[in-house]
Amino acid sequence: MLKILVWGTGQGAVKYLEKHLEMLDYIEVLAFVDGRKSDNTAEYFVMPDGAKKVKISPKEISQYSYDYITVLSSYYEEIKKDAVKFGVSSNRIMRGKEFYLFWVKKGYLDFKQKYGEWLKKKEYANIEEKSNYVWVSWLQGYDEAPILIQRCIDSIRKYSEGQNFCFITMQNYKEYVDVPDYLIQKLEAGRITLTFFSDILRLLLLDKYGGLWVDATVFCMGDFKYLYNENDFFVFQITDQNDGRVAASWLFYSKRGHVFVKETLHLLLRYCMEVGKMEHYYIIHYFFRMVTECYSEIWDKMSVAEVTDCYLLSKKINELYSKKEWENMRDKMPIQKLNRRWRTDKYGEDTFYCYITSENGV
Repeated sequence: MLKILVWGTGQGAVKYLEKHLEMLDYIEVLAFVDGRKSDNTAEYFVMPDGAKKVKISPKEISQYSYDYITVLSSYYEEIKKDAVKFGVSSNRIMRGKEFYLFWVKKGYLDFKQKYGEWLKKKEYANIEEKSNYVWVSWLQGYDEAPILIQRCIDSIRKYSEGQNFCFITMQNYKEYVDVPDYLIQKLEAGRITLTFFSDILRLLLLDKYGGLWVDATVFCMGDFKYLYNENDFFVFQITDQNDGRVAASWLFYSKRGHVFVKETLHLLLRYCMEVGKMEHYYIIHYFFRMVTECYSEIWDKMSVAEVTDCYLLSKKINELYSKKEWENMRDKMPIQKLNRRWRTDKYGEDTFYCYITSENGV
């Protein structure tokens, strides 16, 4: 586990940590460096989960055994110079975004080195029939979902008319697929997360039935079937950053038993059985990339659908609602990925968030 010091205690640090909550379970934040702090006062920075981390002065950095210093401030160059004066190696100092991408990429390289030998290329028969299933899940059940998630589910259901829409929960998943006992045991013991369980569940469903998996954090603004209708397999690809991920995992379309689904599922199940602990947040992404590299002749022929346009709405979620802006986003990309962890309760009644969560939004 990487150990870091965070230099910065302002709103930039707060927003960065809230944006990257998934990372905080897999790194250790030792302390926060505050250039204005005096040496003899005890001060603390409150993490998003409520934990308190001590604030230290630059002079105190040498007292810590850390891997990197992450700078969460717009004064990066000035802070870097100051850190070097206090004996910090310049190659151990990174901007926040730079460190996040480094963490993701390092995770992939570590996984490939550890588990790459698990993947052996095989021959698979081509399955011709397309699948009409649409899979959506909130394992706790619809009534237990936050209002934003309920509206997302409603929107997916609305634009899946004419297809076999299936809503999966902890109460009904056994009606569709058989989940290995060891997976359930490790989930109940807390050795794997509900997110990891959901990653495996989606691949079990797609392997057996095929169809479209859509995360419950996706909001549909219009018909989206054109995105995948002509494909054996479809994902939104990540092409703008070389960090270990090649595709988003929140939307998959697949014919039944597609090689990408079957092989990624095999790796995830073996990982759960033999390793059985969460070493990184992006495990499904890493195994999926390993599969696309093994079967590159299939991956390279896929049409590219870039994921960037799927975050247009998320960037405006707390801005004032505009019908024209809504229609522009819908026409550009009817599938929009949202985030249930946003702080959206104090931004007034006329924002995009409030429009979505009202009855008018779906």
